Amino acid sequence: ELAENAFQRALELDPDVVEARILMVFIYLSRGEKRKARDEVAHLARKAPNEAAVYFVKGALHRLDGEYEQSLKAFEKLARLDPAARVVASYNRARVFMYQHRHDDALLELEQGARVEPNHPLIKTFQAVVMGRSGDVAEAVRILREVLDEHPTMDGIRPLLAQQLIKQGEVDAAREQLTDRVREEDRRGASALRDPCLREVPVS
Repeated sequence: ELAENAFQRALELDPDVVEARILMVFIYLSRGEKRKARDEVAHLARKAPNEAAVYFVKGALHRLDGEYEQSLKAFEKLARLDPAARVVASYNRARVFMYQHRHDDALLELEQGARVEPNHPLIKTFQAVVMGRSGDVAEAVRILREVLDEHPTMDGIRPLLAQQLIKQGEVDAAREQLTDRVREEDRRGASALRDPCLREVPVS
């Protein structure tokens, strides 16, 4: 509510301030107001067609709506408008490819991101999940453990590691990943990777 009040105040001062409108999209989504989010994204695409961040929220909303081809195009335009966003575009496009069961395309997309930032934790995490889905569970476990060694507070990754460990029959090791802190973050929806490669939590 505090965030929304701040954004609304900014829009009162300048109705066309793009940053506030982009952030309002996430406020709407957090409240389940998907129609308002769609309308805001459509407005942004008309008013700020060359603003890179618009295509991040556009891609995310298309993905949530299951409009995967539109999502892929939006994230690709994000990277074209802002080459520094190549990594963000890559792991988001890879995520969409996974939903489409296009695992080879997902890995190729992640390779593009890895050329820019080879040790980015989300690039590596998505690589691990694609490999796990493709049957290379041991490599998936290795990569996820490596990410957690380097970023031990990224608890959102631990459920993904637990799933791969279960595939290997390591139930006790999987259970160890699901600490009270991980469960609490998942209950609060604070786990950034709670659903990235497994399911899409409905917003509407």
